[in-house]
Amino acid sequence: MAKRTIRAGIVTYRAADGREGVFGFLGDEVDVHKDDLERFDRLNPAEPEKNDVEDASASA
Repeated sequence: MAKRTIRAGIVTYRAADGREGVFGFLGDEVDVHKDDLERFDRLNPAEPEKNDVEDASASA
């Protein structure tokens, strides 16, 4: 089991017990199945990625 905290609003994931399509909401701590960790972490990053608008405003 791998505990993760939802940061991206709403995320679907495979639960540690094998259930598919489980929903988690912002702030929830969930147990993610080991086979779904890579996808989960990609969709729910620890740090949000900067986008072009943020980069442009920072350099202005």
